[in-house]
Amino acid sequence: LPIAHHYERADIMLQARVPYMQVLDVAVPPLGESVDDFTAFKRISKAISEYAQENGIDAFQDEVDGNTVRRDPKAYYDLYTMGGRVQDVRDIVQFIINSTPGLPKVPFKELAQKGIIRVDASETTHWSKQPDPDREGEYIEPPYHTEIVDSVTTKKPYETFTGRQQFYIDHEWFIRDDETLPRHIDLLKNKGHEMRMMMGHARHGIHSMWRDESLMLALQRGEPDIYVCPDDAKGKGVADGDLIRVYNDHGEFYAQAHVTSAMQPGMMFMYHGWDPMMFPERKNFSSVISTAGLLKPTTMAGDWGHLGHKPLAFAPNQTYKDFTCSFEKADRAKVMQEGAA
Repeated sequence: LPIAHHYERADIMLQARVPYMQVLDVAVPPLGESVDDFTAFKRISKAISEYAQENGIDAFQDEVDGNTVRRDPKAYYDLYTMGGRVQDVRDIVQFIINSTPGLPKVPFKELAQKGIIRVDASETTHWSKQPDPDREGEYIEPPYHTEIVDSVTTKKPYETFTGRQQFYIDHEWFIRDDETLPRHIDLLKNKGHEMRMMMGHARHGIHSMWRDESLMLALQRGEPDIYVCPDDAKGKGVADGDLIRVYNDHGEFYAQAHVTSAMQPGMMFMYHGWDPMMFPERKNFSSVISTAGLLKPTTMAGDWGHLGHKPLAFAPNQTYKDFTCSFEKADRAKVMQEGAA
């Protein structure tokens, strides 16, 4: 199921931080047998539905995040295509345009011709430029407006108890832990494991895009690697390129030691985005992440003024920087042999 790239398919791009809707359309034919994601999944859903019909597979109850969901494999294709109304990506884009408030109601064909179109009611955002009354055809950069700035200029109070910018938090848990004001707090650790492990977005691609591009591949080592300080590596008898076992009480995984002076002592760093198939026994760094075991009590406070749990704003933990682990040199041949077995 090779998937077509951006310029081989139709689609739209929307970003909440810019006031435009941008179209993607086919600039060049898809390479080989590549198709867009919708077409690939449509083929899969059709095959599943046909198989379910032929073999009498009835609907069943499934569970998703604690909720009961009814699955009917015979109806997959009908549901996926909305009863035949949706046959390609352009149909989906048109459905999104027609049913989403704030998007200009234009046909996909017109959007494809324009390439980019401004979304409704976006003239007051801080991206917009206003016509200069004294110079025809020229524009003036507007003042920087955001919701927070507007809350000041329009006297709209913040969500804090004081209605103003507030750093002092007198929640009973913050008082108990001496965190009423921002201050340094020692790192939470897994007992007996002192190496702080940090993680970041893939360095050689954007999610899965360009991960197999030849120039990008030339910048990496071809297998999962983890950055280690030379002093820490020397203390463990580890040389650059050795396979190491990274572990704590939650689990373990293996990766190539990338020894570099860019790492400070007591710290390791690994980029995400490696396919689990590239790790022995498919165990990657998620094996040692211990989010549930290292919760700072104050991060659990919610429904208190501006403190409320929401994605990317106030979360009980950050999975890529909340844990410690240990490492040791591993026998590459033995690990690969055991993995193959």
